[in-house]
Amino acid sequence: MLGSLLPPVQKRLINFVDASLQKWARQKTTTRILIIAISTSALASAFWIFREGTTFLGDGFWLSYAIQHIDSVQNLPTIFHNEPLSGFVVWNLFRYLAESQAITDPHLPFALFSVACGVAFVIGLFFFSSRLSNDKSDRPWVFIFVAVATGIQLFFGYVENYPPAYAGYLLFALTGILYLRGSLSLIVPSVIFAVLFAFYFGALAFVPALVLLYAHSIATRRYVIAILSLVVSVAFALGLVVLSGYSLSSFFEILFSGGSHVVPLAKTSSAWQGYTMFSSAHLVEFINLQLLLSPFALIMFAVLIFFGFRSLNWKSKEWMFIFVNACCGLIMLLIFQSDIGMSRDWDLFSVFQLSLVLGVAYLLVHAVPDQRVRYKSFLVMSIVTFIHTAGFVLVNSSESYAIPRMHTLLDNSLWGQKAYGVYEELAMHSRDRNDFNGAVAYYQKFLQYDSSNARILGNLADVYRVAGKQDSEMVYLERATRHHAQNKNVYLNLAKIYTKQSRFEEGQELFIKALMSDTPNADTLTTLGVYALLYHKDYPEALRYFDRAIGMDSSWADAYLSAGVACHDLRQYEKMKVYLTRFLQLSPDSPKAEAVRAMLEEAR
Repeated sequence: MLGSLLPPVQKRLINFVDASLQKWARQKTTTRILIIAISTSALASAFWIFREGTTFLGDGFWLSYAIQHIDSVQNLPTIFHNEPLSGFVVWNLFRYLAESQAITDPHLPFALFSVACGVAFVIGLFFFSSRLSNDKSDRPWVFIFVAVATGIQLFFGYVENYPPAYAGYLLFALTGILYLRGSLSLIVPSVIFAVLFAFYFGALAFVPALVLLYAHSIATRRYVIAILSLVVSVAFALGLVVLSGYSLSSFFEILFSGGSHVVPLAKTSSAWQGYTMFSSAHLVEFINLQLLLSPFALIMFAVLIFFGFRSLNWKSKEWMFIFVNACCGLIMLLIFQSDIGMSRDWDLFSVFQLSLVLGVAYLLVHAVPDQRVRYKSFLVMSIVTFIHTAGFVLVNSSESYAIPRMHTLLDNSLWGQKAYGVYEELAMHSRDRNDFNGAVAYYQKFLQYDSSNARILGNLADVYRVAGKQDSEMVYLERATRHHAQNKNVYLNLAKIYTKQSRFEEGQELFIKALMSDTPNADTLTTLGVYALLYHKDYPEALRYFDRAIGMDSSWADAYLSAGVACHDLRQYEKMKVYLTRFLQLSPDSPKAEAVRAMLEEAR
């Protein structure tokens, strides 16, 4: 980093870049294509090799687990709350790979999509750099600076869903500039913004920049294209959201339910909020975020505007577009507070920081007339940021380094009261590697903060179950049931333990609770009827359950079988014949078919 400040080093590196640019200009088209193909492959390999080694950032564990159990597109919104299109793409990729038996690892589709978005971002950046300046010698410096200053996000899409928004925002900025220059129709950035929004609802922060494009169209009296672009954009956004499994009601419910995520001005209103707007903790978090994502972006943006205020063309629609984008991103960084704080949810904020980085690149090209000063500024910022970023990427690409790092982030003053949530992820990580003692230790640490969390109590009991420690499993299952666990397996597992201990009545009650914890279906109703027979000898009640099951699913063979057996015990042979005959029609090859035929023959 210090070496980049030495004039001889700067001169050599600047000359090297200039010479490389001249050599590139002399290459034949086929050679260029070959170099681009090799570079793209190397880039994809780097994103793959150095991607995040664990899933501790954000909802990694939860998403990789949940995607395996989504059986309908309508279930996607419950998992991918704010990134519907990302969820839709990853889920379909997972299904395709699973059906072709190409994978068993649910992380793979996330990683593949992330790598693809990273490559798309760099390709888009190539075009952005070539359009930002008319001077060809500026273009490689813009490319290098933006790639390095924003590159940290490209390695962290292992399970999270922000890389597509990252690439989408860059494309929106590029098409917005091209529209203002008269090279594109307004429809193009409008549609790009609609896709960006479907990838990440947080893109709404940049609506003022989109409005600026519409204002330009109206100011130039292109009313029809403005109205058409607006209609197409809204229709496209809603269509993609509906395609991704949202209904209009669920879409608006999620879209307008994030008010509590605004940093409070003077007083926290939720237990998880760690700071207020003008507190020292907020300042520390904000500075940490800036240092992590792109150390020079904010300060250079402010300095360049301050010293170049008079030389900047404030009437330029292009500059105003860049400026409004940067301000929108900055405001979002200042006012938004995630559940788990900036220290750990920085990838959520990265797309907003990108707008500042693009602003700095634009200002250096258009507000600094001295070419050598521009190049030296780009050079120093790129080298320092690269070394700074590379260390963080390497730490997180290594599991053995990433885990200790998570412990350093456990600071309630910055994360708020949800800081301890990382213990659950560390516990799940340990369990996945059959480190049951480690999993127990992390769950116990979590319970020190929230001792009545039924989900964690149930998870801890499950660890003891897999480890073969039934006594400890029973203790935590009982605690989970006392706190009204929502997971039916908690009740089922405890019922099995009670049954082994001959505590039949308690076991029966838990079985029923487990069955009724789900929405009653034919299977649940049939099972309830069987328990009414076994434990209470209540034949009328059992038959009511069986008939409800048949009414809900007339093809549910077990309901007919159970109803037939109940009628046999009641000596209601005519009704028995109806039920058992229907059972044989539905399941003629059932292992129980011969016994049923014998019952029917006996009844004759």
